[in-house]
Amino acid sequence: MKEWGMLAAPGQPVHIRTQGLHGWERAARSLGKGIADVLEGGGRLWELSERVNRTGELAAFTEELKGISAEVGEELREQEVRDWDYSWNAAITPRIHEAVEALSPESRGRALEMARLYSAQSSIEARRAREVQRIATARERWEQQLEASISSGQEEQAVRWVEAARGVFVPEDALDGRVEEARSRSRRSRLEARLEASPLEALAEMAEHGREGKLPVRAEEGRLLEQSCSRARHRLRRELSVSFSDRLREGEEIEPAALGLAARAGIIPAAPERAEKGEPALPSLARRSEWRRWLDAREEGEESELDARLAIASASLPLAERRALLVHLERTQKVPATDRRALSNRLFALYNSGAFGCPGDAEAERALLRLQEEGAALLGSQGAEAAARWLDSRRAAADNWVCFEAGLPQAASARRED
Repeated sequence: MKEWGMLAAPGQPVHIRTQGLHGWERAARSLGKGIADVLEGGGRLWELSERVNRTGELAAFTEELKGISAEVGEELREQEVRDWDYSWNAAITPRIHEAVEALSPESRGRALEMARLYSAQSSIEARRAREVQRIATARERWEQQLEASISSGQEEQAVRWVEAARGVFVPEDALDGRVEEARSRSRRSRLEARLEASPLEALAEMAEHGREGKLPVRAEEGRLLEQSCSRARHRLRRELSVSFSDRLREGEEIEPAALGLAARAGIIPAAPERAEKGEPALPSLARRSEWRRWLDAREEGEESELDARLAIASASLPLAERRALLVHLERTQKVPATDRRALSNRLFALYNSGAFGCPGDAEAERALLRLQEEGAALLGSQGAEAAARWLDSRRAAADNWVCFEAGLPQAASARRED
């Protein structure tokens, strides 16, 4: 006791002022119990400092563990691993020991325990991620093979790929639907490839396939295929109308096989009779006039012109007559439809009124046909006003006519009443 009395009195314990701090209790709890002790006036500042330092060291070690685990997981993900646990431990253990050696001796024991737990958890997560990736990769490759078969139009091969994924990538209850989809898309791909390569033959084949059940079975593929067919038909109508018109203009006959194929493809209404029976006879004068009236009455626009050119090319008429109809069409190609129709209707009205002779008589029909050609040429070269003046002059000339009564001709000069 004497020795104790000779010692100086101990100093005051460390005290941290808390006056003026608001919500310090909550802040203390957020910083951990050790720091809360200090705020409450405890005397273990040095011990707390060491714990905080070690905690900071272990926090940094935790981040390093995350990097090591991610690195090992990435390496094993790209390898063929037979024993996952063995491969994981063999790869991660040396790196963990190296990281632990860099810590202070006081932290190593706790760091090793942390590493053991973290490694086990990371191994499970990395293995799961690897399996998910492998499944995703397998599914992607399967889909690529399936799409390649569909895109190339290999229907049966596409179906086999779908059936191979039964219960794996394709649920049992969805199998029939996927098979139908594969068939339908494969057929569309195959037919669209044919449309690009040989559109005329492809359209003709599709007309046959519709009866044989080889067209797409799903409405969506059917709609898309019809759009492709529509574009192909329009393109063919343009090409064939130019090709056929060039042949007629040069005085060359169009091959019956080409006309027959165009008819099967739906480009022209039907194969003409002359494809089998040779050159047809010249139609009547009335029929020839009807053709010209039909050409004069056509609508304006590209589609109407294509219809007219293809109709002329495929008509069951002699080559010379089809050439004449093409000339009539091209003379008025740029004339407004109203002007064409007006001239044509006035000419036909004069014919019906008997201005060219008795309607139905060969001479009257021949006069109408000749005036149709003259009027079209004049209308195309000089316009509607010139054609109207020309028609008025023809009408005036037609008013002088010869009347036959009881079989005896009598000269007459009379003005016809309209």
